[in-house]
Order: sequence, then structure tokens, then C-alpha cells
Amino acid sequence: GGLLWIANLSMNGGSALGSTEYAVRGVLNTQLSACASVLTWFVLERIWLGHGTLTSFTSGGLAGAASAASYCGYTNSWWSVLSGLFAGLTCYICTQFKYKFRYDDQVDLF
Repeated sequence: GGLLWIANLSMNGGSALGSTEYAVRGVLNTQLSACASVLTWFVLERIWLGHGTLTSFTSGGLAGAASAASYCGYTNSWWSVLSGLFAGLTCYICTQFKYKFRYDDQVDLF
């Protein structure tokens, strides 16, 4: 999970093809979105399960980083935080459907 997070950061920062404002903004917005998604996932898991897990940290971070990939260098940082909150909420709910319908998905690629 950590390697995918770092790969997403380097892809979003490197897509500017240089050390420009867009590269810095891309890395910052990707990180903000991932952090907001991790916090959302942790809070939801804490409410329903009573504790947070390392899997929730990884899944939330990847959901947030992936949600920022398309716009990360060209938008305001607050939109990244909102996108991360929404990504964490949506992906957590979809993962819970997996348990409700007894769908066997070992890597959470629902």
C-alpha cells in the first residue's frame, strides 16, 4: 500500500515535467486528499467497529490519492480535502457492502 501511495505522489508530481508550481501543487493536493480520506475512513471505522486498523489507513490513503490524480495540479487545496473526504466515505461504504453481501474480495478491489 505504501509503495502505491509513493508511486501516486511521484506520478502526480512528475506529470508537470519539471520543478514548477504545478508539480508542487500536485504533490500537495495528492497528500491532502489522501490524508483527508484516511481520517474519514478511521472515523467511520472507529464508529462502527470501535477501533481503527492498518488496513483502513492503507485503503483510505489509496482512495484519497487516487481521487486526486486527475485534477491535483490545477485546483485549490480545499477541493482536494473535500475530494478526500468524499472518497473515504464512498469507498468505506462500498467496502461494507462487500461484507453485507458476503462477497469474497481479498484485496478490496470491489
